[in-house]
Amino acid sequence: MNEMHRRRSMVKALAMRAWEVLPGLALIAALLLILEVSSRNGWVNAAVLPAPSAVCAVLWDLLATGDFAAPLTQTLWTLFLAYSLACVLGIALGVLMGYFVPMYCLLEPAVEVLRTIPKPILVPPLMLLLGLGAPMKIAIVAMAALFPVLINTLQGVRGVEPTLVDTARTFGRGTSDILWRVIDRKSTRLNSSHRT
Repeated sequence: MNEMHRRRSMVKALAMRAWEVLPGLALIAALLLILEVSSRNGWVNAAVLPAPSAVCAVLWDLLATGDFAAPLTQTLWTLFLAYSLACVLGIALGVLMGYFVPMYCLLEPAVEVLRTIPKPILVPPLMLLLGLGAPMKIAIVAMAALFPVLINTLQGVRGVEPTLVDTARTFGRGTSDILWRVIDRKSTRLNSSHRT
């Protein structure tokens, strides 16, 4: 009896979830249908907005031939390198700026100026300096990921209770011990800064 009640409640929960998702799926289906009809009848430029059926056919061909694997691997490798670079630089600068006040005073104006610049604006100068290859792509992605990591790390270091740092100093801990044993372990934002 208990098993049957549990199955009924599970079926009821699944039905309620399906009912919640149904309007969103219906909207997506309606939009795809409108796009298909508009593209087939020439109401929109098919070069700009192709029919979903044409997109599905090309996607199927790419998956069937395996032509997507090499570019996908290259893109993921570029993303990995850029994000790793951003994490290393962001965490290092964030720790330095958060712990050492002179470094904060020195770097904070430059960080605030560079952080507010939209990253697409930097594409033309980076194209001139780095060319169109992988270095430019890595630089753009690294700059986009750098500032959230840096700001979270900075706030995490500054968010550690000063009494913990003072206590570590009282017990004769050096700067490296304070950074690695106190700040790294007690800062939740520092530990999650690379997940932004």
